[in-house]
Amino acid sequence: SLTNDTSFEIGSLECNIVSASEIYKKYGNDAPVALIIHSSALECYSNGKYYSQNDEFYSRDKNVAQIGDLICNELNSCGINSIHISNIFSNGSIFSSTKEYEKAIINALKKYPSIQYVLDISREVQINDDLTMNKPTTIVNSTQMAQIKIVIGSDEANRFWENNLSLALKLATDNKDIISDVALSPFSLSQELSPACMQIDVGDYSNTFEEASLVAIELARRLSSLIC
Repeated sequence: SLTNDTSFEIGSLECNIVSASEIYKKYGNDAPVALIIHSSALECYSNGKYYSQNDEFYSRDKNVAQIGDLICNELNSCGINSIHISNIFSNGSIFSSTKEYEKAIINALKKYPSIQYVLDISREVQINDDLTMNKPTTIVNSTQMAQIKIVIGSDEANRFWENNLSLALKLATDNKDIISDVALSPFSLSQELSPACMQIDVGDYSNTFEEASLVAIELARRLSSLIC
């Protein structure tokens, strides 16, 4: 499904997928195709059903940076050359620095002009008024996994938002069992830096790290099939 949180009207979209084979032909077989990065690398997961004031939303253990490792490794094993920047762009605090995050993307794209896909691996947080948490899960091959949400940034400065949205919708339409929603945000989310950029929320804070890990690997396999 598509959640449109903007004033933009969504017309017909054409999905422009640049294949890895095209990139290898142009830049060589060792050229990176995808960049895995995190606007907030310390986001972690909880195994509890209730939120408490003592809960930590950030951790250096079992966080989205480790989920990024899994996605990067799986893409590479499927023939999609990928690099992973797991840096914490926070200037010494737990809060992300957008400026440093964007600088890292710009530098990576300059160093590796072959990169076509930029994936910001994150996770959601949904807490109800009674402090319960919605735990989004799905069953794939009899295995319980977290669900994925894709968030696409948009504003007048982001000339790529329609292309990014079309790619997200294509991926979601083909994988409804693991991708629950595509959301169009009124904020750019730094996605104006690349024509194929997505924020991928791998599960929710309420999921277990194992559930997030399983769906991350599954997503990487399916994404590799789409862009091979």
